[in-house]
Amino acid sequence: MSTRLAEAIKNEAALLGVSPQDLATVMSYETGGTFDEWKAGPTTQWGQHFGLIQWGQPQREKYGVYKGMPVEAQVAAAGKYLKDAGVRPGMGLMDIYSAINAGSVGRESASDANNGGAPGTVADKVNNQMEGHKAKAAALLGGTYEAPQTNPYEGVEETNAPINYDIHQDTSAPQVLTVAEREALRVKPYDSFLDELTAAAQTDWYTAWAVRKFSEGAIDPDYEGLSSEDWKTITETIPENYHDGLLTAGSQAAFESRLRHVHEDIERQQRLAEGGWSGIGARLIAGMADPVSLPINALTGGFTGALLKTAGGSLLTRVAGSALVGGTTNAAMEVGAREMFGDPNTDPLMAFGVGALLGGVSGALARNPATKLEAQVLAQAGQDAIRTARGFIPGGQGAGGAARNTDLKDALVPGEWGLDDADVPTAIGGGLRFDVAGQMTTAPDPLTRLVGQTFFEETAGFKGHEVVPDSVTVRASALEKKLLGNFNQVFQTAMAEHVKERGLFRLNLTARAKAADEFRTAVWKAAQDEHLSPDTPQSVQRAAGALRAYYGSYAKEISKSGLADLNPDPNYVPMYSDHARIAELDNTVEARHMEAFIKEAILKHTAELDDGLANRMAKGYWANIRKAGFGIEDGINGALGRGDKDAFKRAFTEALDDANVISDDEMDKVFDVLSGLVDQAKKEDGSKGISRLKRRTLMDYGFGASVPTRTGGRMDLTIHDLFIQDAEFTARRYGRHLSGRVAFANTQIRNPETGALLMDGIKTEGDLEKLKNHVRESWRQQPGGYAKNKAAMQNAIDNIDFGWARINGTPVFGQEKAYNQWVRRLKVLQFIRLMSNMGLNQIQESWKIASMTGFRAAAQQLPAMRRMVTEAGQSVARKDNLLAELEAITGTGLDDLWGRYDFRFDDDRIGATASSRFANGVDTVLDYGQKLTADVSLMRAIHTYQQRWAVKAIAQQLYGIAKKTRTAEGAFDLDKLSGRNKERLASIGLGPKEVQSLFSNMLDHSTVEGRKLVALGSNKWDPSILTKFTYTMNRYTNRLVQQNDVGGLSKWMSVPVFGLFTQFRNFVLGAWAKSTLYNFHHMDPRMAVFLLGELAAGVATYVVRSAPVQLASEEGTDKFWEETMDPANLLKNGAARTATSSIIPMVIDSGLMFTPLGPQFGSARASGSPTDAVLGSPTGGWMAEAARGSKALIESVAEDRELAQSELKTINRAFVPMGNFIPLASLFAHLIQDRPATPPRGGTSLPW
Repeated sequence: MSTRLAEAIKNEAALLGVSPQDLATVMSYETGGTFDEWKAGPTTQWGQHFGLIQWGQPQREKYGVYKGMPVEAQVAAAGKYLKDAGVRPGMGLMDIYSAINAGSVGRESASDANNGGAPGTVADKVNNQMEGHKAKAAALLGGTYEAPQTNPYEGVEETNAPINYDIHQDTSAPQVLTVAEREALRVKPYDSFLDELTAAAQTDWYTAWAVRKFSEGAIDPDYEGLSSEDWKTITETIPENYHDGLLTAGSQAAFESRLRHVHEDIERQQRLAEGGWSGIGARLIAGMADPVSLPINALTGGFTGALLKTAGGSLLTRVAGSALVGGTTNAAMEVGAREMFGDPNTDPLMAFGVGALLGGVSGALARNPATKLEAQVLAQAGQDAIRTARGFIPGGQGAGGAARNTDLKDALVPGEWGLDDADVPTAIGGGLRFDVAGQMTTAPDPLTRLVGQTFFEETAGFKGHEVVPDSVTVRASALEKKLLGNFNQVFQTAMAEHVKERGLFRLNLTARAKAADEFRTAVWKAAQDEHLSPDTPQSVQRAAGALRAYYGSYAKEISKSGLADLNPDPNYVPMYSDHARIAELDNTVEARHMEAFIKEAILKHTAELDDGLANRMAKGYWANIRKAGFGIEDGINGALGRGDKDAFKRAFTEALDDANVISDDEMDKVFDVLSGLVDQAKKEDGSKGISRLKRRTLMDYGFGASVPTRTGGRMDLTIHDLFIQDAEFTARRYGRHLSGRVAFANTQIRNPETGALLMDGIKTEGDLEKLKNHVRESWRQQPGGYAKNKAAMQNAIDNIDFGWARINGTPVFGQEKAYNQWVRRLKVLQFIRLMSNMGLNQIQESWKIASMTGFRAAAQQLPAMRRMVTEAGQSVARKDNLLAELEAITGTGLDDLWGRYDFRFDDDRIGATASSRFANGVDTVLDYGQKLTADVSLMRAIHTYQQRWAVKAIAQQLYGIAKKTRTAEGAFDLDKLSGRNKERLASIGLGPKEVQSLFSNMLDHSTVEGRKLVALGSNKWDPSILTKFTYTMNRYTNRLVQQNDVGGLSKWMSVPVFGLFTQFRNFVLGAWAKSTLYNFHHMDPRMAVFLLGELAAGVATYVVRSAPVQLASEEGTDKFWEETMDPANLLKNGAARTATSSIIPMVIDSGLMFTPLGPQFGSARASGSPTDAVLGSPTGGWMAEAARGSKALIESVAEDRELAQSELKTINRAFVPMGNFIPLASLFAHLIQDRPATPPRGGTSLPW
């Protein structure tokens, strides 16, 4: 048998294009090293597993696998399964085993431990549990296997030499069949559909089984039945569903006849299964045309039900009229066929489920091994009928068991959460919601809605005005803003002081920028220095202290969340590979010299490590940081920083392209030593090792040496040279990533109705996969089943993956690629060109703050712009204790302290790989241009002021609500609030339950002067309540001073190229749910006042923007008074500038541009670009204007004429940065007013 199995494995591996060693290894692992072709395994949701790859029951039925089948056939079935699961030529052991253990390739982090499988993920099993099975596989195949040496590089000159495993040597030189020969042995489908119909009739017709039954002759009274030896042979070689028929044969002739028919039936079913949907169709038709079942179905309506279904009749109509009868008839006939005719393929319960849907199909789907899954999917749609008629089937059991009764359907995922639709609220908007959050929170599946409101901020609100929970995005943003804001208050002040001490001229921008860069590097190094010199400048010392406190705060959050148990390291600074520098070193220094250099740094940091192990670590580390390109952290340093052992081991494994270069035990020891999880380690010779806790670092980053170059020279190099030495950069990147991870780790998913905890933390990708599996299962159990809901289910899964990546600061849609970075630069150019008036547009949002928080609260809390003169004669801003307290606990209003890195950390810039010197230069210019545009337009100043005003006004409003709703018993009754105020509180996470503790803390500890709130006394608040307060403040502030949530837009809008078409429209696109739907869903007198004021502010902004430019010339003056100030035009353009109108003007103009009316809101946008979705793209408009401007320049030179006003304005818009800035545009219009308005007509003199 071993020779046949070996031959079968080699032949199947050749067909798959994979290594026979790998295929044999997984079979050895799955059978416990026995290669027992019917090895019994664990029982999971797929039933008990058997065979070479541990087939579950559905898989055995689908691929025609049964006990006693030829081993070649089982291996061939395994090959077909692997191909269906995604295995392709060239794939290795990891993908092959992932297909077997997790259902498809590429799922290395999946685990079946909760389903009854062995502990560990796919990667764990391949990397850590298969070593012995590789040797068994080699022995089976006739070769030898040499386990990896402890130190394969010792004494080897070239460290890149591959390890020789010699595992595929075939000493017996067996004859391997050619692909053509192997294909000839495969079971082939029938040649024609007629042949398939004939075979299906012989297999599925009750008539055929009846004819065979009655042709067997009389019972032989002397027949003694099967001997024990015969029965043993039968059980080992024939599938179990045929056993009863063979065992009950009444004569030797009958037994032989039945045995012959069994073998023929097995072959027919295999060939029909090979025919795919053609074979399925043949079985359906044959089932309906069975002479025995046809009259009965026709009389009972089952056949009519099938015809109705085929003709597209209403499922509900059919279920109401005939599904119950058709299903019951099918079930009764299946029972009769089993009892009367010995049909081994009967399954009454499954036939009932399918019959309830398809009437006269007579169980053909349910009885086809290739379509068991499809049968279950169809049966799901008949759930209501089956529930009604459950009592018609005695016992409710059978081959299908509960899994076949869709009312008692076995979950495919253990611990099914069992949410009812009524348990989870549904958001408003339905099919009108294009945003990621809305797609999730309006879904028909309750678990998808629950996950959506858990991940993303639901900005429009729920239909029943239920409390909107604090989402992961809210909690991640709040943590990042708070910690980063506190850090920057110290860091930015210290940096400004450092630059000022240099005595540089204020307009010497280059020198000042260089001094700031030097400061960032000095702080980065100082924070890591355990013995910082007292001579270090005070500004650097203060900033380094703030940086240490920043990382220390994150370490506490990481440990508290359970994401990792980190040891304290006051000098920890995360390392981010400097891709440009590494690429330069890769070209300058040979790999072996870099590995030797890194090895010395590792041993200097941890001298106790074995020399050979350090050598291999160095090789893996250099490979790892060369490959690091996603900009989060290189895998090894990042894993150490987070205390993530699995990620640490995976990073080395991927870098070395061989899991055996460093053994699992060695990897565990290295991680434990370096991460400080243990305080002692031993060398391989048994001597005592480390006696103190280690830092979360891999090597001595200050180590330096003279390294040989490829040209024969030498260069001085330190480990620090491999990393970005910028304190601000590392802080921003670290916070962007870890805030999301901490928020996910703290996430608790509960049943909103019962409060039952469904999932406690999403700490790893394995946890995420578990959640996605629950979502898949929930969709599968929705009406219509898998087939109907497949697209919606996949969209939900894609949204979950999108949210995980975006919230954690991971690149999406290839945004880190070089070509997409040029798309980003093109968008930045449009920002500089068009957004110089954005600050003016933001002013109108001040009305929202005043009207929605209440005019009294807003007026009381206007941030002080008045100044006072100190005794020293200095003019300083008045102290605002409430604002200072709110900034400290929320980080809101500190955007102006984030300096030039505001734009470097836009989401579409995360993970950008190394760029050329030219590209880096372009980025430097564009970064400065963006900052200048934001400053000149007053965008940053106005945005910061509005945030500070909003956060103070909100605090005042909440204090007033707390006083108003307090009862005599000390509780708080929100029903005392008028209008929709109670519902608006629910939209920011405050319901009757949430306000009790929050309002109590606020009233008990706040300080007021008259009615004005002047301090919160937050240091006295309950910490958990204060955290809830920060979430509320951030959510409310982001609504009043609009800032989009990660889930506020559609996924496709994050695709870099598509982003060209939505640029500057994220505000209006996000406003659809956040403003339009929300405002009308919460309509009351206060909201009506807000809408009227918003319209008035829009009109005023439109007039202020238009007047200076138009009034600068006589022609423009006439246009201003005749067209711009026309009441209908004012109303139209004022409405278009409001957040409530959101996408409505864009949709209208996009439709009207193809009609004689034309666009109606063409000049409403702050950028001056068209409103429609087609021509309104800034990049598209710029290219068109650049083409017209270039043409005008050429024509004016060729025709020897001066440029007209229209031509000059086009050139100005296309080529002059901030060309639409109102003061500059007004001056420009005044300077060119003497030019002709338009160029001369009559053609051009150009030769072409």
